[in-house]
Amino acid sequence: MSRFHAGVVAALLVVSVLGPVAGSAPAADAGAPDLVESPLAQQADVNTTVDRLRDRLRTHDGNLTGIRERLREQNETLDRLHEQRRDRDRLHEQLHQHLRDQNRTMARLHAGNGDRAQGDQRAGQLGEQLRVQTRTMAELHEAVRAQNRTVAQLREQLRRQLDAVGDGDEPHQVRTRQHLQAQLQTADRLGAHLRDQARRLDRERARLEARRQVIAQYRNQSGDAREQRLDRARAQLRAQERAMSRLDAAVVSADTAQQHLRDRVRARNRTVTHTRAIYRAMNGSLGGVETPADATQVRDRFRERARTLDDVRSTQREQLPILDRLRDRIRAHQQLQDSLREQLRRQNETLARLRAASTDRERAAAADRLRQQLRDQNQTMARLQTRLREANGTLATLRERVRDRDRAAADVDAPHLRAMVRDQVREQRRLLDAVEERFRSQDRLLDRARRHLEQRQRRLAEYRDQLQAGSSSSMEVAWLSHSTSSQVTAETDEASLLAAMQAELDDQVAAMELEAAYAAAAADLVAESRSYVDEQLADAAELRDLYQEFALTLGDVEGVDETPAADEPEGPGLEPLFLGLGLIALVVIAAALLLRRSSSS
Repeated sequence: MSRFHAGVVAALLVVSVLGPVAGSAPAADAGAPDLVESPLAQQADVNTTVDRLRDRLRTHDGNLTGIRERLREQNETLDRLHEQRRDRDRLHEQLHQHLRDQNRTMARLHAGNGDRAQGDQRAGQLGEQLRVQTRTMAELHEAVRAQNRTVAQLREQLRRQLDAVGDGDEPHQVRTRQHLQAQLQTADRLGAHLRDQARRLDRERARLEARRQVIAQYRNQSGDAREQRLDRARAQLRAQERAMSRLDAAVVSADTAQQHLRDRVRARNRTVTHTRAIYRAMNGSLGGVETPADATQVRDRFRERARTLDDVRSTQREQLPILDRLRDRIRAHQQLQDSLREQLRRQNETLARLRAASTDRERAAAADRLRQQLRDQNQTMARLQTRLREANGTLATLRERVRDRDRAAADVDAPHLRAMVRDQVREQRRLLDAVEERFRSQDRLLDRARRHLEQRQRRLAEYRDQLQAGSSSSMEVAWLSHSTSSQVTAETDEASLLAAMQAELDDQVAAMELEAAYAAAAADLVAESRSYVDEQLADAAELRDLYQEFALTLGDVEGVDETPAADEPEGPGLEPLFLGLGLIALVVIAAALLLRRSSSS
């Protein structure tokens, strides 16, 4: 082969090898105009998407502005109601002080009854105390009526706000209606408790006037008539103490409802503040989105926030079964309270039969029945205290879950979310503290009731011993008075003993009404805490959905890569280049061999 022919062959081999490799360049160049236009199209897509998301945030923030305005209006009314409550509390405490002062005066009056001049002086002092108490009670009655008027204004305000929200099915409208309806129900309950207080105060003002008349009559009487007026005044004082205990129960119920109204408005207002801060943070994140790569980064951040909110909701849900168990414990306690009320009612009937009995046989039978009833009551009260201890144990478990949630809040990366969770933890702790305080009040009342029951059992045992010995008509009685009554005397006849037992029974009935009011308040607080957790779950779900929606929208932006960065290919690589160079080397070698053969020939 000639050198010319060998060169041609070599050239053809080089072209045949390099042609496909080099021919790929024009194919890539064919798309060059698209690569120039694509960044502009992607930028327009990014801007349109960000604007749309910012519009959504403005809409959500506008809804919160409307909610905050409604809360502000409610809060002004509730602040006025709170000031009225402080006024009423001051007068209520004065009323208790008047009763303590009257007890001391009555004890001195009874002790110095033999000295007419001294007795008249004490009676005059007691009469002045009753006049002061009458003024205080009138002021208290007006304070309660003022509260009721403010509650009526609040109810009207809530109804107007409900009408303004309308019947729309937007999520914020549904949530607002639920909140307003719950507030309206609580306001209705508060109004009922305040009206109950006003009725009780009306009755007590009439009884107070009757006491003033009895004391005035005492000063004009002598001998046995004077003694009878004194005994009657003392009995009236005991009756008013029991009435005050029942009034205390009504106050506990009203204060719980009123505090619920105020706390929910304040907690909701704080939630709105936290949510608006989160919206601002989201808006700030969107402000940094200028390229598909920025959109990818913000999308991943929003996805992480959504996962964080799922974790928050999971921790919150752990509290729900414990709250339900605590609610059931309190209900079991309240069912026992119903049984105890029935037992006290039967004791009242038995004691009435005992007082009406005309023979020793009848008295012995009634005393035996009363002894068994007291034993039954003792067992019921022991079970009440057991149920209360169980409820306290459940409350301790719930507190531990709240502490866990507080510790978990430290792991929340987003500062606004972390602030919201910690604020919720503080509110839950406050509610649980209030429940615990009610439990302590119940425990004190139950301890006192158990002591009174033991005293009545001892008195009844003494009565039965004397009855069996046939000396009931001459037995000596020394009964222990009510805790706020210091006018303790030694009763020396059977009628006085039975009257004392009746008074103690009446005292216990009133005390157990107060204990029941504390139990109902604890139940209301647990229900409030349950409702608050449900509200938190709904808030977290709403935010989670918003983050997910925004992340999904950002993921639809042109150029946003949906695959993890670590798995993304980095381009065509160097393999085609090495393959081309290898082929070129083979061609050169083949050409050299051909040239060598050509020259040798």
